[in-house]
Amino acid sequence: MGLELFILGLLKTRRGRTVVALLLSITGLLWVWLFIPAALSAWRLAEHHAVVTAEITDARISHGQYFKMSHEVRYRFRVPGSEQWYHHSDHTHRGSLWVSLTEDQWLAATQRGTVEAIYLPDDPSNNDLQQNAAELKRRALLMTLWSVIWCGSGIIWLVAIVAGAIVGMGDSETLMLKPGAS
Repeated sequence: MGLELFILGLLKTRRGRTVVALLLSITGLLWVWLFIPAALSAWRLAEHHAVVTAEITDARISHGQYFKMSHEVRYRFRVPGSEQWYHHSDHTHRGSLWVSLTEDQWLAATQRGTVEAIYLPDDPSNNDLQQNAAELKRRALLMTLWSVIWCGSGIIWLVAIVAGAIVGMGDSETLMLKPGAS
């Protein structure tokens, strides 16, 4: 039995619909926990960044699915007045992450040994490649939208199930509005 058939079987009973709604809500909260801080960091970086020339510490070409090649680098930089090195990281504080470049950008950057990076002056660990600056706000909006839709749909479904239980809907009845209902 496939996952689709299992879920369709769950949807036939109130208890099953409740389980599916709870799973949607819980995974939605996980998306919120992962994406909202990342979205806020990306938005702040897009709004208030400084530019720095970063040193490439590692470079690779990966062969991915369907023979797609990925050109990636790792970089580090120091901000003026500090001896600390900063690397590309994310809001979960995983450091020295790989960043993707086009093949032409990768060739030019690896020949120079540097890339242009942007960082948040208040928090230099919040940084990215300068070429990604224009996409940061769009990325932040998409992450927020995905989180809200996923989590919101689970919560709306739970509310509908609870409301159905309050008005005494039986297991065989659906949660869809009937024509003419307000």
